[in-house]
Amino acid sequence: MLNTQRLTLILSLFVLFLLPACDSPSFGKKVVKEYYTGGALRSEFIWSDNTGKNGIKKTYGFEGHQTSSVKIVNGVRDGIMSIYDKEGRVIKQIPYVNGQIDGVEKAFYPNGDKMITFTYQNGMKNGYAYTYYPNGQVCRKAKYKNNRLVN
Repeated sequence: MLNTQRLTLILSLFVLFLLPACDSPSFGKKVVKEYYTGGALRSEFIWSDNTGKNGIKKTYGFEGHQTSSVKIVNGVRDGIMSIYDKEGRVIKQIPYVNGQIDGVEKAFYPNGDKMITFTYQNGMKNGYAYTYYPNGQVCRKAKYKNNRLVN
């Protein structure tokens, strides 16, 4: 009986300490960190596999707040890069496909409303760009082709 009680206690403790760790976003994953000269965290790369080329890259300001996050696939940005202000609000979103900007880049007012949009294809401005008043109405519309303003 004593061995059964010990085994039960050991298993209970194991489960107690293991399960909370499973909720951690980086459980079982390698995290590579870089630091500023003063010791504050500058960036972290949370691997999603063992290649070291896939995961999530997060950057931090010198004061400790997160400044950006982006998915990395095969060593390059691939997904929406979000840029944050000191209060943690998204102030800009930049779409990446295979390391190049591709899609609609957006900048936001502090309340979350759109401020500016640019359309990119293969790393170049192609399509319409808009600026918006704080009330949401279009302020200005422009068209780009191969990074050049055409109207």
